[in-house]
Amino acid sequence: VHEWVSKYDAFYAELLPNGNLARHSRLPEAGPNFGGAAGLIEEFNWDGEVVWSYQVYEEGVRVGHHTFEVMPNGNYMLLGWEHKSYDEMVKAGRDVNLPGHSVFKDGMKINGRMVEGIWPDFVREINRQGETVWEWHVWDHLGKGPDKIDINVFLTPKRSPVQAGPDWTHFNGVSYNPNTDQVALTSRNLGEVYIIDKKTGNIVSRWGNPANYGEGKFPSGYYDDGDTELFGPHAPDWTSDTTVSIFDNGDARLSANYSRAVEVDVTTGKIVWQGRPADVGTTPSNFYTATQGGCQKLPNGNWLITTTTPGHIIEVTKDKNIVWEYVNPVKQDKVYALANGHGGNGDGIHK
Repeated sequence: VHEWVSKYDAFYAELLPNGNLARHSRLPEAGPNFGGAAGLIEEFNWDGEVVWSYQVYEEGVRVGHHTFEVMPNGNYMLLGWEHKSYDEMVKAGRDVNLPGHSVFKDGMKINGRMVEGIWPDFVREINRQGETVWEWHVWDHLGKGPDKIDINVFLTPKRSPVQAGPDWTHFNGVSYNPNTDQVALTSRNLGEVYIIDKKTGNIVSRWGNPANYGEGKFPSGYYDDGDTELFGPHAPDWTSDTTVSIFDNGDARLSANYSRAVEVDVTTGKIVWQGRPADVGTTPSNFYTATQGGCQKLPNGNWLITTTTPGHIIEVTKDKNIVWEYVNPVKQDKVYALANGHGGNGDGIHK
């Protein structure tokens, strides 16, 4: 019914209550080119005019990525990577004897660009004037235990040398709860959701992979179910003051690759609702995306769930009955459509 056009590729977009569209735009020069790199937020009015923008890119220093949260006061909360040198990471406690450690010192080539050191995540809140009013940095919370992030816990190189190296924590989702003044963050690589107290900056709870902080089977995570609950998660969203919804991609889940929507009480770690392939009457292969994806609990209690790679969206009731379904016919610049009067050229493909 409507579209917006920009000179940049888009990564994430959100419709705002006033009818504007906010989106992360991909600056071609923004690097390192880890998955989800963007560098620019643009806000368009209904007529397609850019009415506000903010650049989150400083070459070799910081890169905005993945997604953002438009807060009730109109501020934006966004995600970014920041560069730390090899010497800084060793000083911070990185064990130089761990397998694969040389990649940090020697660097690795990613899409033709050499990347050395490490790029941990940070979270930034900005106002409409582009001023930073709050920040939170992984680098300020290194250590061991449930309220710290261990610089010696990494994704296995079997899954991705980049994500087991410089793209360490790889946050990909942020959500703010104004009632509790807490922030929910998802880490794809570490398989966790973190709850941050905005006033103190403390990690007050986390869920998804207790082995990361010494309270579960280790190693655990990709290719080893162990005590892991989340495999490459995305899209945290507060559903109450104590519960958060998460899209669990299920990437490299040892038992089987399947995606699910899950709602968890972050104060107890108990799952209060989940939608898996078997729950919604479909097969794992029809309900799976290794990357991206999302879920949203709607005001009527239904769930809207997206598996991005196949372009498949379903709406299910709390009792897991499908009430609406959509498959995006556009993939890699081709339109796949029915040939029985609904488009196409007889072979099922309309280009």
